[in-house]
Amino acid sequence: MVVVGRTEDAFSAMPERLRQTEELVNHVYKLATGRSWDLMFAIRVLSKEAAGVVANCDEPTLANDVVWPLLAEQQGLDVGYVPAAGLAYRVQADFDSAKDGRDNDASLWIERLEIAGRHASAMRPYLGAFSPLHH
Repeated sequence: MVVVGRTEDAFSAMPERLRQTEELVNHVYKLATGRSWDLMFAIRVLSKEAAGVVANCDEPTLANDVVWPLLAEQQGLDVGYVPAAGLAYRVQADFDSAKDGRDNDASLWIERLEIAGRHASAMRPYLGAFSPLHH
């Protein structure tokens, strides 16, 4: 499995509510695994074996962003990472504007916090399964 994340420039260009909440998830993942990866862009390249492993994943939410790499590695598969330039966040409502304009919407911040919380909770069963010193 290869996790495709964003470069620092692409990550820093995201709306603040996404950047701040995703940084928290990425930080917890780093504490658990020793790897500084951008996990929540949800692009994965899967081998046939990895596809078989994640097909049996019992995480039904967007938190499979963090669970899939943990599960694949737990099953003995190689998991790698590549940052990609040019990956950007944009929703249809913002296609006509220069940038996302919804960072002042408290409900969207709450939604992002809930998503980040689900990702953090989904990592809990894997804590201690990986030695950060060996990555």
